[in-house]
Amino acid sequence: MALTAAQKKAAADAKVKAQADAKAADEAILTSLKINHPQWAQWIISNPELKATVLKWAKLPGGPTQEMIDAATYPTKLVQEYNNFQQRLDKLQALAPGQYKYEVGKANEWADAEIARQGFQVSPENHQKIVDAILTNGWGQGNQNIATTVASYFDIGTRRLGIELAPNEVSAKTSGTVSVALADFSKIASDYAIPVPTNPNQLNDFVKQAIGPNGSEQAFTDYAKTQAIQLYPWMKGSIEAGGTVKGYFAPVGTQIANTLGINPADINWQDPKWSGLVTSYDPVSKIAAPRNINDILATVKTDPKYGYDTSLPAINNAYDLAASIKGIFGQGSGKM
Repeated sequence: MALTAAQKKAAADAKVKAQADAKAADEAILTSLKINHPQWAQWIISNPELKATVLKWAKLPGGPTQEMIDAATYPTKLVQEYNNFQQRLDKLQALAPGQYKYEVGKANEWADAEIARQGFQVSPENHQKIVDAILTNGWGQGNQNIATTVASYFDIGTRRLGIELAPNEVSAKTSGTVSVALADFSKIASDYAIPVPTNPNQLNDFVKQAIGPNGSEQAFTDYAKTQAIQLYPWMKGSIEAGGTVKGYFAPVGTQIANTLGINPADINWQDPKWSGLVTSYDPVSKIAAPRNINDILATVKTDPKYGYDTSLPAINNAYDLAASIKGIFGQGSGKM
């Protein structure tokens, strides 16, 4: 029997009402989450899959089971792989020190080979970080992740970390102040987050074009300040008062580094990967502006290029989140 027009309208209205009620119920759950668990709300809401899962759980009689929480909140494959490698290393160190020493030696060997292949050196501290990454992640010889990790330790103020620009790397055609102060100019560019060439000869030409072959460090500093104010107009007062872009970004850089489990010094503000992270652009006013720290950290955790999902803090946070969700749903402390 065909539905009458009135019945069809009633069915459609009921569907719309059900959808509106469901949406309102979801909004109420998320509002409760923000109020009672603000430390986790941002992460859950910014992750569409986890957000949908939590909303589903909130409607279950009695909440989710332990197994459901573990399966959804732990990056299972990552955590299991990390645990397997770390437990194996701990066992080797305790029960087979000879084998452990051998594997540490091979990790050092592979790190040194890749550093040599890329043509630079790193500081002892960063060398140890590379070795630790190889061991902890179980990377074998030739693994592309080793190359990526090694390449991440780059500083515009030196040829590579720990290596000052040598005199023979400066163009023989250079004259005047520029020829003896190229490394100093690199540091100035780094302080003001001005993108410059990494090749010494190209950097040399860049500086000469900016301030002339006999330009002083002060002239280049003034140039860098002008460029920085154009890139970061909201810093104008701070820069004119003697501050630097690197100094201005230090607090947010520390929060980003803590989130990713890296050294704040590893964040290169001359790289668009990082400068773009903390800067927004208004298409109407066409003026750059600083991003909110919550938006910055949400991007750090959700954009794959920052590698949060493979970081140790992500693993630790997954464990903490699982414990917190137990509380949210009444299975431990901190329930709603």
